[in-house]
Amino acid sequence: MKRIKEFIAQIKRRIFFQVLVITNKLPKVNGIQKTIETIIDNNASLIRFGDGELYIMKGGHLGFQEKNSDLAQQLLRIFRENSTPKRLICIQGIITGFTDNYKKEVIAHWKKHLYEYAPIYSKFRKKLNNYDTCSTRLYSQFKNKQYATPYFELWKKVWSNKNVLIIEGQLTRFGVNNNLLDTSLNVQRLLCPAENAFDKYEIIKQQAIKYSKNKLVLIALGPTATVLSFELSELGYQAIDIGHLDIEYEWFLSQVNYKEKVKNKYVNENTGLTEAEIDFTNKTYSSQIICNINNL
Repeated sequence: MKRIKEFIAQIKRRIFFQVLVITNKLPKVNGIQKTIETIIDNNASLIRFGDGELYIMKGGHLGFQEKNSDLAQQLLRIFRENSTPKRLICIQGIITGFTDNYKKEVIAHWKKHLYEYAPIYSKFRKKLNNYDTCSTRLYSQFKNKQYATPYFELWKKVWSNKNVLIIEGQLTRFGVNNNLLDTSLNVQRLLCPAENAFDKYEIIKQQAIKYSKNKLVLIALGPTATVLSFELSELGYQAIDIGHLDIEYEWFLSQVNYKEKVKNKYVNENTGLTEAEIDFTNKTYSSQIICNINNL
């Protein structure tokens, strides 16, 4: 009986989604290139909503973020906001159509997601200006990798000749052991909990404000990054929810065909660091750490 009810519910969601497509009631999304170029042209902040953020908004939890009603409310509040030239609100670009370049399993994943969440997209984002949350997912989702190189080069222009503050999980190590950040002037790091970072949100925000002056802020911190990037942008900082860009760049450099583990880095989709990797040391990386929230 449970399976029958779920099957009927799936059919209803699919029909509802198709009605929204036919009646043109789903939001439009500026593509990946437009998103990155707008960041460069306007020194804009980036606030991203992926499937995880919407799942939390509905009361769910992720492997690295427990259920949190305050986080859910904050995400819903921001989800209703419109983009401005200096603050880009991002949703899934694939919502505009399933292109031939996406892998079959990726299309299947996002179809299921859209069947489930089409009502909330239609209700809150239909009349707003949207940008592409996959602007930080440039490699793993696509069959044809030809656009990855120019997109990554565009990202390097975002922090070219800028001082950068990275706010990241304890084991994220964004840009470590690759050349992704080589165009920047200087890099500093604020380390946060690898899991359930929102539990220390107020402390993270206070330290972010303390160290963010005259810096481009890159935040790799799951759903917490969505809230923090928005609130820092409201205070006049340029803050970018940078998501999985570094991990995607690692996969791009390795030319892998699936989501592999990355040595010395926490990958939430493929976790499991060895003790040696957890205790990873690197002089340059260590010198960049200006604050460790885990010790406060």
